[in-house]
Formats: sequence, C-alpha cells, structure tokens
Amino acid sequence: MSTRSRPVGNQQRILLRSRDRTSYSDTTANFNVTMREPLFGRYALKWATIPNQLFNINETNNTFRFFADGKTGVPTQKITPGTYTGTTLATYLQSLFTTYAGYTVTVTYSATSNALTITPDAPHYIRLSFAQAAFTETDGTYAGTFFDTGAMNAWTTLGFTIDSAFYVGTFAGASLSVTSGPIALFTPASVGIRIRESPDAGYTSVATQSTGTLIVPLPITTTASYNFTSSDVFDQSFTIPHATKSINIRVVQPGTGLDQTLNNAEWEMLIEHELEPETQLGSGRPEKRQRTDMGIPYLDRGVRN
Repeated sequence: MSTRSRPVGNQQRILLRSRDRTSYSDTTANFNVTMREPLFGRYALKWATIPNQLFNINETNNTFRFFADGKTGVPTQKITPGTYTGTTLATYLQSLFTTYAGYTVTVTYSATSNALTITPDAPHYIRLSFAQAAFTETDGTYAGTFFDTGAMNAWTTLGFTIDSAFYVGTFAGASLSVTSGPIALFTPASVGIRIRESPDAGYTSVATQSTGTLIVPLPITTTASYNFTSSDVFDQSFTIPHATKSINIRVVQPGTGLDQTLNNAEWEMLIEHELEPETQLGSGRPEKRQRTDMGIPYLDRGVRN
C-alpha cells in the first residue's frame, strides 16, 4: 500500500508512514522521508497510530554484567525486551541467573516495597555490575563507561545506583542477599514526534514560535495499537519554515527529548496542510493544482521509490 495524500477544500492531507523511510537501515523511530515536491508552511496533526510495543524494558535499559563463582569471565547479560511487572521480572532474572551460574539464585519481588531481593544458594556468591569494563573476583572499582547511560537505564530499572557493583553470597564482606531500591517499570504515557528539515534544521511550533514536539497520548490499552485523533481542544501544529523535499521524523520521550524506541514496529500519522488560494496572474481563475508526491497537492502515491 503506497502513501497517499489528497486535497480537501483548501487543505492538503498527507499520510506519513515509517515504512516509506528513505533507508531501511534507519529505525522506525528516527528516519528520513524524501518527497518529489517540497514541504513548506503550516501543518496540523490530524491523527496518529502508534503500535502497542513501547516496552518498559528495551535496548536502552536491559544490559549489565553478571559474575558467578565457578565460572570463567564476566559476560554481558541482556534482559529480553518486553513489558514486565515486578513479579515477571523477578521470575525472568531468577531463570537468567540460575541458568548461567549452574546453581539456584533466588530472585523475589515485594509489592509492598516495590523491590527485588537476590539470594544465591550457599556456599556460592555472585556479582552484578552496570559498567562496560569487565571485573575480577577481587576488583572493587567501578571505573569505566557504564551501560545504558540515558534517562532509562538498567540500574535505575532494577532499583540500584550507577556504581552498584556488589558481591552477594558467601564471599568475604558480602551480604547473603541484597535488596534493591524501588524498581522502575514504566510504560510511557505519551510520545513526542519531531518533524524537521533533514538533516539538522529545526522547525517552529505555530503556538509557541519555538522548536517543539507534537505530543501523542498513549492511554492504557490491550489493543495492538494506540490511536490518537487530534481535535480543536488538543490542536497541534508545526511549521516547515524553509521549503524542503527531505524531512526527518523522530519519536522521542517528551520529558527528556531522548529517542523512544518502537522496537522497529511500523507506524503512521496524518498531517494537514492549509493551502492559500492560488490564482493565475491576469486570469483571475484558480491555478490548477499539480499532481505531485507528498506535501503539495497530490492525488495518487507519495514517496519516491
């Protein structure tokens, strides 16, 4: 199915789809789209359909190192992206730790404290670290670059601090178990959509005359997608200040401006361009709309192959 756009009175409706991105090496959350005719002027968001795949654990907050006595090396471990509760996260971690260690590492979740407790079977011990640099059994330093350094990260998600690199079990100076602080498993309440001239020119919000972000609420739902329809109460617009054939579309976290992963699920949105009446010089008659791709009066398909 090709991208379509059609004139409605003095307005031009344009369907923007992630599947029409210029390069499939780009993610569906940060990509460029190229039109045959330039975009220019004011555009309003009419509706957006976002897939229900905004996991609370993803590639931005799932990585750490795990050491178990009796094993060689300190491998990097990754929690499989998905939507977890405290209980299902504890179950997953217990299986992950136990499978690798070769002995039982119990992980429980307390709904009262919203915390995890990790306990390896005696006489064994384990160690967790959120630093990219490997450590040895006796290495107590936390130097090095840390995994997942954005606002969402593994140590915050699991209820620890960035410099948490601790022994648990029957090891000198170690506790027999460790309890985290409150874990952080949040599904975003909204996403932001930034549309700008590609690659680096910004756009201007009509309401604030400053760089801004279109906000798409994500209500709690069990359906396959979030469907948002704009209205006069929640009208949102943006302006392309310079005519351009190439735009960048980026999905972000509204509070931080950081990329919001969609786990490469495809999505789409409809924007509406308000057109000024055009007349041919000397004729007094409306100028005939030309047939183009996205962004300018258009009747068939939009993105250049």
